[in-house]
Amino acid sequence: VLKPKRKEIKTEVVPKMFGKPEIHQKETGNYVFTPKQMEQLETIVTAAVAVKKDYERLQSMNPVIENEKLREEVYQKTNENYKLKNENKELRSENRDLKDLIGDLRHEVGLLYQSAKDFVKERTEGVRAVKNVFKELVDKVRERNPGSEFERLYKREKARERDRGMER
Repeated sequence: VLKPKRKEIKTEVVPKMFGKPEIHQKETGNYVFTPKQMEQLETIVTAAVAVKKDYERLQSMNPVIENEKLREEVYQKTNENYKLKNENKELRSENRDLKDLIGDLRHEVGLLYQSAKDFVKERTEGVRAVKNVFKELVDKVRERNPGSEFERLYKREKARERDRGMER
């Protein structure tokens, strides 16, 4: 509901030979709008064009065929979603199993570490000799597998020994 501010008026001045010139005012048929009214008009026209395009698209298509295509697409997406959910479930299960395996292997390495340490203690005499032999064993394991669990346990135990000697 846009009301124009006024109609445009064209003014013509016709000169006369004597006296005052004649002034003729004619309406041109154009309307004058404020800038705000022009923005509103542009918005309305843009919306009308969009509605017209959508209407023409709806007129040119067959709704039954379009509906069948959409149903097929929904069916495919549903199947894809179902497969992805199953794959995700399998991967989570596999991840959980692998984490359990890692925990078991860490525990085994801890037992191996303790068994090797006990074995070295039984076979060698003196605390210094035990530490040197065990350090050599850890170094050999480190050469073959750097950053192993065996090395981590050895470092943790050395840190504990250092902390035992120090009081706070």
